[in-house]
Amino acid sequence: MEDKYVCPCGLTCCDCLFYNKEFFAAARTMKRLIDEYRFDLFFAMLSKREVSAHIASHLKRESTEFEAMFRVFARMPDFVKVLEGIIAIQCQHTCQEKNGCSIGGSTHQCEALACVNTKGIEGCWQCAAYRDCDKLAFQRQSYGKTVTENLARMESAGPDALRSRGNQYYEWQRKLIKARETS
Repeated sequence: MEDKYVCPCGLTCCDCLFYNKEFFAAARTMKRLIDEYRFDLFFAMLSKREVSAHIASHLKRESTEFEAMFRVFARMPDFVKVLEGIIAIQCQHTCQEKNGCSIGGSTHQCEALACVNTKGIEGCWQCAAYRDCDKLAFQRQSYGKTVTENLARMESAGPDALRSRGNQYYEWQRKLIKARETS
């Protein structure tokens, strides 16, 4: 794995949903298209009963069918706000590039990164206490076994030994996949 994606705490930016460039690019594209073509106004119009009735009559169909189909577009302003929220939380750079995570637009250091910097080591895998370290509590709560497994792998084989976990990075992703497999 490319060094810039390996966080000192054992996490990997390439698997982090806050860093997923494709997802955030899609949100920005959708927001731009809504603004450029004024889809918000168009969908707001479609959500009105008289417009759906007009379209239904033109197509010789029941207006209730179109009313139900178009009703959801009355919530278009909320959808635009969600897109704006998604765009705002994107992590713009990796922990290695700016010495901290940039979720939400401002860079911050977690306890583990601050500790690594103080000790002058590359990452937690070089510290004998990482298995029980309280400075990794947040990461372990959010990412489960990923943190310990990644750190153990880097301790034995170095950061180059890490591989992307894809959609099994977060603990909740693994639980969902396991639930699907057992049902």
